[in-house]
Amino acid sequence: MPEAGYGGVAIAGDFAIVAFDPEAFAEMRRRCGPSAPLGALVHEVGHVLEYARSGGDAATGPGAELVADAWAGCLLVTLGVSTAGVECFLTSTAAQATDTHPPGSERIDAVRLGAAACSR
Repeated sequence: MPEAGYGGVAIAGDFAIVAFDPEAFAEMRRRCGPSAPLGALVHEVGHVLEYARSGGDAATGPGAELVADAWAGCLLVTLGVSTAGVECFLTSTAAQATDTHPPGSERIDAVRLGAAACSR
């Protein structure tokens, strides 16, 4: 099982497990609204979709996070949900880059790119 933090995914063959921390999601919802936790979940689903699309390449690192963010934007707009909540989270909590995640500003750009691609 992945370490959740806010959320995480473990993929093995044809199986994927998406995990999340309910307390962290409650805090995210309190600070950024009800669509923020959904944005985090569909980001993790984006990792699974990209894994399936790539034929089983489990890419990691900042580039993989941007791809998952784009999937999140696509999935949110497809569901008719605003990206504002996930953008709030990326502006506040996830604003700084880490070894595995790019800065929030780049991630917001990816979310918006994915949303635009799927709203055509």
